[in-house]
Amino acid sequence: MVEDVVHFMVVPNSGGGWSVIESGFAKPLAEFAEADVAEKYALRLAESKLAWKVDVFDASGALTATYNSEDDAMPKPDLSEGTDEAEGKRPTVESDSAHFNQDDGPA
Repeated sequence: MVEDVVHFMVVPNSGGGWSVIESGFAKPLAEFAEADVAEKYALRLAESKLAWKVDVFDASGALTATYNSEDDAMPKPDLSEGTDEAEGKRPTVESDSAHFNQDDGPA
């Protein structure tokens, strides 16, 4: 069976920022002020798929980079830069357990 390739693109948007879009969908998945942040987001999202491709376009609409799941030797931007993981921090989630009484249900 041939796996469908999920195709993401980083493109300039009308507001002067950058959109990450998935082929086949009209609305952007996310929008960013900076192109490099949009590119890193697209790559992280793509790498959660089995078969993927990411095309990155510059402000004039010219293709500047292509990444895909088939080419592990392809250089990619450092995905840890500017994230919590790079600073040794882990995201935290506040538990709702304080609002729950285990004997009687919700408090």
